[in-house]
This record gives sequence, C-alpha cells and structure tokens, in this order.
Amino acid sequence: MRAPFTNLRGGVLVGLESTYGTAVTLTDTTAVDVVRVSALPDVVTEYAHDGERDMQESGSVGMVRPVNKSGRFGTATISWQTAGAGVAYTATKLPNGHRLFRIGGLAQTFSTNLHDYTPSAEGAYASGTVRVYKRGMQYDLAGAYGSSLSCTAESGRVPTWSLALSGIMASAPTQQATVPTFGAYTGAYL
Repeated sequence: MRAPFTNLRGGVLVGLESTYGTAVTLTDTTAVDVVRVSALPDVVTEYAHDGERDMQESGSVGMVRPVNKSGRFGTATISWQTAGAGVAYTATKLPNGHRLFRIGGLAQTFSTNLHDYTPSAEGAYASGTVRVYKRGMQYDLAGAYGSSLSCTAESGRVPTWSLALSGIMASAPTQQATVPTFGAYTGAYL
C-alpha cells in the first residue's frame, strides 16, 4: 500500500511577477526559481469572507444558510540562509532568497561583488508567485507580498532570514501533488 502523502520531500519555488496577481510559470528542475529553505513552511489557507451573514435572525424564522466562502488567500513564513561570506557574486549570481528579499519590500542593486538591498520606493514593490510543496500538498500563491522580514544571527552560526508573506490562492491546495526533482541552487539567475 502506498502512503498518500510524503513527509520526506518538499520545497519552495518563488518567481517575480511583472503584473500584480498574475502568476508566473515556475521552473523546478533548473534551480531558477528554487529557494533552499531552512525548514518547509506551513501554509495556512484563510478567507476574506467566511460566508456568514451579518444580520439578526428573527425568532420565528429558521436559520438563513451561509453563502460560499470567498477571497481565499494563504499565509506562510519562509526561512532560508544565504551562501555566507566570501561568495564571488556577479550581476547575475544572486544570493539564495533573492526573490524573497524583493517581495519582502527591498530593492536590489549590484556593485562589484556586492548585492545591496534597500527599502523599495513607495509604489514600487515587487509581488511574487510562491509554490510550496509539503506533506504531499501543493500550495500556489499569486500576488504574494511580505509583511515581516527578519534575520536571526547567533555567534558562530549562519544567519537565518525569515519572511512572513500572504498571497492569493486562486484554487484550493492540490492534494497528492507530485513533488518535482528540484535543481541544485546555483545563484545564477535574476
């Protein structure tokens, strides 16, 4: 008998959108969109409207049925580590998590082996498409924006970055999704 969900494999893909909320095609085998995460994130599915009616029921009439839930979105916190000191970055070789920095509200410039991240100008934020594979489920988020970007740095350890984000879920999570063979992170992408 085959287990319905895999607990052993999963992953995260992130792409930058040219138009907010328009999902981009993600590539999983070439490491273009792959983020090497510290731990697989939990994706929580929520709704902007839960379907309940906002009115008082009279004592003589039966309960009015709720309407369908609407405005499905997902939230997650993604944690990752960059390559560390001594990496020879180029204009096209970027740190792991580059796209997460961008949807976390940072703009990026490059100057001689250094990618500099500064707060994005008002109205110039980048949105992203995020796909998470976890426990046999596939969660697709479009129009993802970060709400909180943080870094934890302990003496003698590689710093860990975390981004809390939310995005539109056009469809419910896919069950028993086939987890792709993720390419090795190369950092050579934009």
